[in-house]
Amino acid sequence: MYSSYDVITMDSPETKKFFEMLDRLFKQTEQLTDVELSLRLKASRRTLQEWRDKGTLSFFKIGGKILYRESDIQKLLNRNYFKAYRDV
Repeated sequence: MYSSYDVITMDSPETKKFFEMLDRLFKQTEQLTDVELSLRLKASRRTLQEWRDKGTLSFFKIGGKILYRESDIQKLLNRNYFKAYRDV
């Protein structure tokens, strides 16, 4: 255990364990980066920023990195889907 005078660094076992757990969590949540989501939706990264600012798009922000859950994106698309009223 650490005393109040110990410094925890990036090389500390606790820090490494924390980031390993964080990596496992990200892999389980099926997250997308800004670039991946931008390509998938064919929308600019600036547009994604506007949607985040307006509260339209849910996201994680960890250490300056923005991530999106695929399930949240699918819900957003489903909410904004308009079925054609005429059959072709």
